[in-house]
Amino acid sequence: MKLLIVDDFSRDEKTVRLLRLLTTRREFNCRVVQPSVAPTKPFNYSMLVNTALPHVDTPLVLHLNNDVDALRPGWIEAMAGWFAVPEVGVVGAKLLFPNNHLNHAGITVGPHHGLADVPLAGLHNDSDNFFPLHKLARDLTAVTGACMMTRTSLYREFGGFNEKDFSVTYNDVDYCLRLQAAGHRIIYTPQAELWHWGSASRGTTYYESEHINFVRKYSRFVDPHFPRQLYLEHAALGLDTYRYEHSGRAGKLHLLLVTHNLNYEGAPLFLLEYAAFMVRKEGFTLDLLAAEDGPLRGAYEALGIKVSFIDRHPLHGARTDEEFAEQVEVMKGKVNLAGVDVVLCNTVACWWGVHLAAAAGIPSLLYIHESASIKRFFSKALHQHMQHVARAAFRQATRVCFLCRSSRAYFEEFNDYDNYRFVSSWIDLPRIEAFKREHTKAAMRRKHGYADDEIIIANVGTVCERKGQHIFIRTIDTFMRNYAAGAKYRFLFVGGRPGEYQDSLIRDMEMLGINNVNIITETREAYDFFVLSDMFVCTSYEESFPRVLLEAMAFETPIVSTDVHGIPEMVTDKAEAYLVEPGNPVKFAKVMKTCLDKQRNGTSTAPMGYSKVVRAYDIDRVLPKHADLAREALLDFDGDTHRQVPRKLSGGKDRVESTW
Repeated sequence: MKLLIVDDFSRDEKTVRLLRLLTTRREFNCRVVQPSVAPTKPFNYSMLVNTALPHVDTPLVLHLNNDVDALRPGWIEAMAGWFAVPEVGVVGAKLLFPNNHLNHAGITVGPHHGLADVPLAGLHNDSDNFFPLHKLARDLTAVTGACMMTRTSLYREFGGFNEKDFSVTYNDVDYCLRLQAAGHRIIYTPQAELWHWGSASRGTTYYESEHINFVRKYSRFVDPHFPRQLYLEHAALGLDTYRYEHSGRAGKLHLLLVTHNLNYEGAPLFLLEYAAFMVRKEGFTLDLLAAEDGPLRGAYEALGIKVSFIDRHPLHGARTDEEFAEQVEVMKGKVNLAGVDVVLCNTVACWWGVHLAAAAGIPSLLYIHESASIKRFFSKALHQHMQHVARAAFRQATRVCFLCRSSRAYFEEFNDYDNYRFVSSWIDLPRIEAFKREHTKAAMRRKHGYADDEIIIANVGTVCERKGQHIFIRTIDTFMRNYAAGAKYRFLFVGGRPGEYQDSLIRDMEMLGINNVNIITETREAYDFFVLSDMFVCTSYEESFPRVLLEAMAFETPIVSTDVHGIPEMVTDKAEAYLVEPGNPVKFAKVMKTCLDKQRNGTSTAPMGYSKVVRAYDIDRVLPKHADLAREALLDFDGDTHRQVPRKLSGGKDRVESTW
């Protein structure tokens, strides 16, 4: 056995003396080498381990971090013994924290937005939970480089660790995946058990660019050693009892999409991207039924989608259950449902589409974008004594899809038939990437008449009370009086909609003497404003899963937002964005100043926000799951069109009075 120590230019006197002493020991062969780069270069772990490669002349090489302690003799033999099997290329050990909880028992790839994870990390070593996988020697996709043994011949053949794309993170996983793709086995053995202190010598740092590199390189990878019937959440394994293993057998579907309007708003735009993907990528046939016309109609028709319109008001105006049932039959007679496999209803406002599907004996899929109770949402749209028909839609729908978990809480009391599911929203990242390549900040500012030396802060979203623009005006006033420091600031409201609320905003600005705000009417050119802005703000009181936040992340625009409903599920405070409670203009202004300061200091949250979008919300990753959900609705439809009544264990009725 030979000991090779790669010294990353140690400066501690005791360490330097120890390294010098080790090379003089006679009972083992020790050599200390240093990388041939300047000590001031950024830390590159892959380069360090590869530095040893020219000096290795043994059949096997063990990568061992300097924060790993052996617990008992025999661990090296336990690892080396596996190489008697010719197919084995890498062997990893069980690593424990000093408190006897698991640090590493193998690595899986994919369940967490395509990244690599360590299942069971944090579990006590003596635990028998989760089919005690940590106690079983087994094939895996990858093991950690903190204690990894491999054949020297393979290490040379595959060029060691990737110094360019994975200088600090994922280098060990990438090495294992390359070997596995070439037919070599990766083995985890619990018979080799060591302590791993975990980044004790360097601390921990987040390298978002390497996350992105890994996800893009292995975007199509499916871990063959992670059972698809399991799910991973916070390192814990659970059984996914809702998984449809063969949903693909439903093939290409014919969907009827139902929408409340065709305006440039979040939900209709969501549905347009859904439609484009299903037509172009999944080969689905789509029809569209809208309650109101709008500027998006042409985009749907360009996809070959037949667009028709229906008057929903007779349903909303029904005074009795009998009258409602009659109006549903009238509507059914006006809509061509021939050949339709699934009716997809977009937003709570399209609840009536579920009743239409039930009347025709067709499965339905209800998408929920809202975070508001039935009573509040329909306070002006339905007579209170008829709101039970809207509640019934949640039971009648074959599937109800929530885009964020927080929204589900508002409707959980209607989940009597276990038909609720969660699939996140998405963003058309390829389209945004192309837009970013073709349009610079300077060009966009010239186009819209803004100066290069202005600091532009944009509030993008329909101007309405729910979006809190009236609070943002107070925020602007506070910011300019306390933090502007003579700099040139401009604030934009992108999504203006003439009306009483917008008029009140203008009056407030005149009263406060604010003259550096522009209101831009709802536009198809919203992307322009993400490019030209220095910061995106969201001041909403109510948001489920706002697409404008995803767009800001994709455009790498720093974000300050309220922390309502699904937003904390999308971004982590102080990591991918700055979050503030709604209705607090003083704190919001202060956090905006912090965000700008961090940006100037090179510590913006924007890169991490962009990394999150790439990993979790890319359209090509998420929309296939939505296609499978539509297929699942078809396959799971049992023909029961009478699931409209509560089915509670308590036998109780609906809680009609909901929290406002």
